Amino acid sequence: MQKSNRIIWLDAARSIAIISISLNHAINRSFNISYDQITEYLTIPVSLTIFKTVVYVLSRIGVPLFVMISGALLLHRDYEEKPFQFLKHNWLNLFITTEIWLVIMFWYKQLLPGSILSSAGITTCLYRFILTLLFLNPVDMYSMWYMYMILCVYLVIPIISTGLKHINRKYFIYPALLVVIGSFLIPDVNGLLGALGVSMTLTFSLASKHVFSMYVVYLLLGYYLVHLSGLKRFKTKTIICFGILSFSAYCLFQFWIFTKEYDYTIGYNSIFPMLVSVCVFELLQRSNYSAIIKKITAELARISFGIYFIHICIMEGLVVVLDYTGWNITYLYRFLFLELLSFLGSVVIIITLDKIKWIRDLDKNGWIKQYVLGIK
Repeated sequence: MQKSNRIIWLDAARSIAIISISLNHAINRSFNISYDQITEYLTIPVSLTIFKTVVYVLSRIGVPLFVMISGALLLHRDYEEKPFQFLKHNWLNLFITTEIWLVIMFWYKQLLPGSILSSAGITTCLYRFILTLLFLNPVDMYSMWYMYMILCVYLVIPIISTGLKHINRKYFIYPALLVVIGSFLIPDVNGLLGALGVSMTLTFSLASKHVFSMYVVYLLLGYYLVHLSGLKRFKTKTIICFGILSFSAYCLFQFWIFTKEYDYTIGYNSIFPMLVSVCVFELLQRSNYSAIIKKITAELARISFGIYFIHICIMEGLVVVLDYTGWNITYLYRFLFLELLSFLGSVVIIITLDKIKWIRDLDKNGWIKQYVLGIK
């Protein structure tokens, strides 16, 4: 019997990450998350606002987890001799997958109401299609921002990895600290000031965009936590307590903002999801997993990339059905409807397509499996 080479806790991290991301898409399409927050707060029960807050906070750890996984898996490798091999194997695969799904999503959106094809005609539609493939004002699903971000981050992985091997690792603290201040702490302060009604916005002149993307910080954190045993000196109970405190503070801060007239959500550019994600990532490494959990997370992790692309297409279609049929359901039921049908539907589609014999025969090179279904 062939022994599986899967890393169980990384499978668990991928599974939690993809569930988190799908929660984000569902909660944003069920509640007023980034607009008219105070009106919704005044018209729905407090219990629903608490539910909305908790789910929203949980939905903000998915992207950090995915990027930290990349840092843990890729930054320790040696790219000095063959950096272009990484470009060809890793980056190019991501690029091809992105282009394929840009094609799928563009033409899928033409089937939905208010499409470019129906409003502006075939000529304009083809023009926008070409621009989309060139990443210029793309007509896509909003979730594709992650692919644009990760394509950029992956380009610098060999550079950062080589630097970590030849420069004192402590040196990376200084540029990372600059990015944390400019991209995480300052936005939190501005959110607090806005919620308090203070008409002042802080700008940090040492702009982090001149150093590197804030997502590179998550990349470095993944490397730090796995390969430098960053938090191993702390007891598990300490990590759990700090994680609960960070999660609670995040929820309380976001709930408080939901009660204000100032429309603001605490997103990835905040210290709170960073702290929560780091604790989750560390605890997953230390956890023991039962046989059933291993099996479920292994399967979810294997198809997580495909779920990322397919579930949003299903969800957008469901939103059209709800909005254009006038089916009036409550906030909670709308959320459950969108989340469960899109997530489970994408799982069923991927597994079913992977099992269809004529597709398997057609896909002898594994391209459909790799680039379309995202199966690993």
